[in-house]
Amino acid sequence: MSAHQLHRSLARLNLRCFNVRPQRVQILRTPTAFYESLIERCDHATTRVTLSALYWGTGPLALNLAEAVARAASRGVAVNVTLDAARAGRRDKDGRTSVDALAAVEEAGGDIHLVDASGRSGLIGEILGVYHAKACVFDDAALLTGANLSEEYFRSRQDRYVVVRDSKVADWYDRAVRAAAAAPDAGERARALRELCTGPAPAPPPRRRRFHRSRRRPAATLFPTAQVRDLLDLDARALSAVLAASPRCGLSTAYANPPPAVVEALGRAAATVVVPSPDTHGFAGATGAKAFLPLAHARFAWDLATKLKGSGDVRAWAAPRETYHAKGCWAFSAGDERRVGATVVGSSNWNVRSHRRDVELGAALVVRDGALRRRLGDEWRRLRSRARDPVAAPPAWTALLRFFLRPFA
Repeated sequence: MSAHQLHRSLARLNLRCFNVRPQRVQILRTPTAFYESLIERCDHATTRVTLSALYWGTGPLALNLAEAVARAASRGVAVNVTLDAARAGRRDKDGRTSVDALAAVEEAGGDIHLVDASGRSGLIGEILGVYHAKACVFDDAALLTGANLSEEYFRSRQDRYVVVRDSKVADWYDRAVRAAAAAPDAGERARALRELCTGPAPAPPPRRRRFHRSRRRPAATLFPTAQVRDLLDLDARALSAVLAASPRCGLSTAYANPPPAVVEALGRAAATVVVPSPDTHGFAGATGAKAFLPLAHARFAWDLATKLKGSGDVRAWAAPRETYHAKGCWAFSAGDERRVGATVVGSSNWNVRSHRRDVELGAALVVRDGALRRRLGDEWRRLRSRARDPVAAPPAWTALLRFFLRPFA
């Protein structure tokens, strides 16, 4: 695999791209670092703060973040918070919702947008499809992640957090969030995001020559992507393109239920897949019907491991008192885990649900700079180091969960 080949593979999707400076790409390591970055960037913002997530929490840290956003709005910063309408309307045990938590932001003049992604309210609306796009913009910086803006994601739920300090990239994600919020239905949302994502096919950078290096050769190129139900599938297609060009890679997902195209692409690559163990699953300890989700995903992980047998493996992430929600793909340069030639980051879990029901935002980043390749390699190896054991075979009866939960999980 070469950066030139990866660039060509993504260019075939007709995706827009932005050349970025490697030193302006920052990788945050922990939920605490993510939270501290959000607070600091809100307090230093001078022009805009755009926050997009599935929902906003009602705990102390989330309320403290809301106060920081409200302070920015009070200074005249243009504030936009966009959430899913059905999930943001869900009440916690004290009867509070995401909208209640953002009261101070609204009072300070910030804009709150609730996206109706499914056309239904309440739990039925959440089951049928949600606005799941996660992206944060502060002035000329974009923070790409899969995390929501709630207590567990600020304390103990491991995710990915990639900050890109580039005005054009920040402009793009700001426009994408606003376009998704303004669209009246899924069809218009898909059309608006397709127009933003696609454009004239970018030419790949010149190949490296033995005695000459072109000054035009970009050190890193970012391709923004989006997913809108089954109407726009650029997230999944970009992931498949990276996998197809990668002889060896790592993939992490919170929900091991990929659509057939991704399974096929994984089968052709020597892939190590990291998923949460049942104890570190986001729904571990849930009650009612949700209590079956960790078991269902344990079954899906086992099914995936069976399909990849001989070409790749699936490993369970485990850490005491923590849960796992990190989504990403790391394509290794020359098969070396310490050097990553490309990564895919964003909100999509690359599962059947993300592919068929939800709204997602992400990016593929092709890297030529050696230092950034090593930093991405360090990120992958740090996450993979807590996934030592192959996934275990779940109880036989969990095979029944495939038929009921696969379309929604």
